[in-house]
Order: sequence, then C-alpha cells, then structure tokens
Amino acid sequence: MKVLLVDDHHDTTGVLAGIVSDLGHQPLVAHTGRHALELAEREEPELIFLDISLSDMDGFQVCRAMRAQHGLRHSRIVALTGFIDFDRSELPVPFDARLIKPVSFDVFEHFLR
Repeated sequence: MKVLLVDDHHDTTGVLAGIVSDLGHQPLVAHTGRHALELAEREEPELIFLDISLSDMDGFQVCRAMRAQHGLRHSRIVALTGFIDFDRSELPVPFDARLIKPVSFDVFEHFLR
C-alpha cells in the first residue's frame, strides 16, 4: 500500500516512514501542503496521514483539495494534530479519522492493516 506522510517536521516523517516501510508498505513523504497535493495526484496513495499545521497551507485546505482530486476520492485521510482541543474538528472536512500527536505505535500500526 502507498502511504503518504505529510508533516513539516522532518524527524516525524522520518520515523513514520521507517515504520511504514518496516511494515511492508511504500512510504511517500511531503513536508508542505503543495508538495503533498502534487505527490498525491501523481502517486494516488491509499492512505494519507496529514498534519493539520503545515507551513504553507493548513491540513483542512489540503484535505479539501485532495478530496476534489478524482484519484483520491477513496483514499483514507487521517488528520494528525498536536492540539488536544481540536477546535475545528466539527468542520465539514472529510477526514476519515483524527489522531493526536504523539501517536503510539499500536494506533499508527492499526491504520496500516
């Protein structure tokens, strides 16, 4: 399975990419929203872990744009956030799940099954 990891923290994507690879999947990494959109359109990942706080766009904008891309309509998109009180969680953005960072290995692995 192709798994897109979107986070502007290189350490975070490095660790997550290692886990994805160790579990037998293909990690794709982007550090900006724009790069994530380009990579997602080209690679059509089945699963996307998307940080909410990116340097160029927020995760809500990226998620909306991804859902508009034909090849991503069936991709699972999981929001990642470091904010415990997720104020905007009720907005009509079609995330399939929301996780609070740091995410435990067991929770992360659950999505890769």
